[in-house]
Amino acid sequence: MSNFKIKIIIFLLFLYQLFVNKFFLEIKNYGIILIIIISFLFFINLLLIIKFRNKLNIAQVIFLVLIIFSSLLFTQILNSQISKQIQFIKKNFISSKLLFIKNKISNPSLTENIFYGENIDTNKIVNNLEENFKILFFLDNYKSGLLTNTGELNIKYIGDRKDSRAHFIVEKNNINQVIFSNAFSDRNVIYLNEYDHNFNFIRQKWKQDYDFDNHQWLVNYDNLLIVPGSKYRTHPIDDNNLKFKESNFKECKGKIREDTIEIINIENGKHLKTIKILDELFKLKKFDSKILKIDCLDPTHLTNIEVVNSLEKASHFPDGKVGDLLVSLRELSTIVLLDKDTFNIKWHLFDLTKKQISTLITNQGNILILDNSSQSIINGTSKLYSIHIKNKKIENFYEASGSDLFDVWYRGKMQIYDNSLIISDSLNGKLLQLKCEVISTLKNCGKLKTLINFKEKFYLAEFYNLK
Repeated sequence: MSNFKIKIIIFLLFLYQLFVNKFFLEIKNYGIILIIIISFLFFINLLLIIKFRNKLNIAQVIFLVLIIFSSLLFTQILNSQISKQIQFIKKNFISSKLLFIKNKISNPSLTENIFYGENIDTNKIVNNLEENFKILFFLDNYKSGLLTNTGELNIKYIGDRKDSRAHFIVEKNNINQVIFSNAFSDRNVIYLNEYDHNFNFIRQKWKQDYDFDNHQWLVNYDNLLIVPGSKYRTHPIDDNNLKFKESNFKECKGKIREDTIEIINIENGKHLKTIKILDELFKLKKFDSKILKIDCLDPTHLTNIEVVNSLEKASHFPDGKVGDLLVSLRELSTIVLLDKDTFNIKWHLFDLTKKQISTLITNQGNILILDNSSQSIINGTSKLYSIHIKNKKIENFYEASGSDLFDVWYRGKMQIYDNSLIISDSLNGKLLQLKCEVISTLKNCGKLKTLINFKEKFYLAEFYNLK
């Protein structure tokens, strides 16, 4: 065999081993059959070497064995990058295609047709929700709109392309107030518009330009606008508050997206405070670690901020207060509780979920978490967890099965509505409903129901009943 062919075989063997290592190192997440299959795949290279050892010299055998076990080290180092690629492949090339083929067998008339465009045809929207409701949404890079159902579906656009990031609605003195966020690199324009009960424009209450980039849902609480922000800086960070001893983060070079929480007065748009997530994280010893590999470009990626809005919810956290902030950090698979006054971390959940998207605190002492840890190839990457706050244990979980596709991946948002869980699947253009016997613990959940199918990518800003 030529040296060139041997090099190609060694390279392919190495890539194969890297891929299998990813699953082998997470083998505890699988059932017994998959454990057997993955274990066999992991050792198959060794078995091949043993089988063909007579055709190799001692040096070649040792070299191949070293490649297999050294690949474990590379897998650990490249873990986050491999995860991203696997998720990308599952999302774009596997889950939806396989499920479509599976459903097509039982329903030959099924089609994959999706329409795109700036103006949604309400006749093409699939509507399975009979009650009166409103959905404030925006189409990606297009328009913000209000979808209402009072006998028939109607859409009223309340913002053009430049005003497309509507985030939420607040009714105050019979006036609807809608926050718009227009993000650019390293700056953000936010403004508050007021509308009457029919959503006819009244006035723009305020408009401000800020030196941060808003990239996720805004939160309104106690006359404050709480904004997930980010600022771009360059490594190494010259900051007296960030003193690393062990973390790989101190060796990073180049660009960094540093997540922040920006506090704004909702009445006039005045900026009040900036909270730096990294400053608070690295006060905890476990994040300054050789073992934890932090992404240099996007170390945290804040996906959700939730306010602890009742004494009942606050009572489940250590020294919990009404007004504390529960913050989801996707890239670290971490959720932290920040004190409302000091903004120090006083509770955290680490490494129980995987690249979580959205959280919901329940009155019963659980947090519902939407993440991307599903092991299903056909039914999507998404998974729901119910985690007990006090003991930090997984109480229950939900994964799609059968003909359901649960593939939110990102841009997802959860709300409790009419004793059920409402989930926006923005990338697939759907609003999903999950009914359970007990929502807080995901007990006896039924099948996913599609309430609304826009058939177009959208962001859910708010979903609420007209009654």
